[in-house]
Amino acid sequence: MSFSLLWIAVAVHRFLDVVQVPVGGARQTIKIMAVLALLLVTALGLVLQAASYADNSMLVGICSDYRSQPQSAAHKDPRCQKLYQARAEKERSYLGR
Repeated sequence: MSFSLLWIAVAVHRFLDVVQVPVGGARQTIKIMAVLALLLVTALGLVLQAASYADNSMLVGICSDYRSQPQSAAHKDPRCQKLYQARAEKERSYLGR
């Protein structure tokens, strides 16, 4: 943990050198570090969200493959049943029933 914090501090210092941002003291440095921390948290959130999206996409694909096989374990899975019910509800709302 401490190594990662040190690495972030060195990376921020290098970033400031590369972009040639004049640092006007401790407050300015803290503001820049806060903005960079916010950007890092946002990037991490996007990465985790992308992984979650890939898992959901895989589940939808599996459920679609086994929809016509009601005896399979994948078809009986509660997550697939929830997906089937949501799709049926959406079709009913589109048809106005």
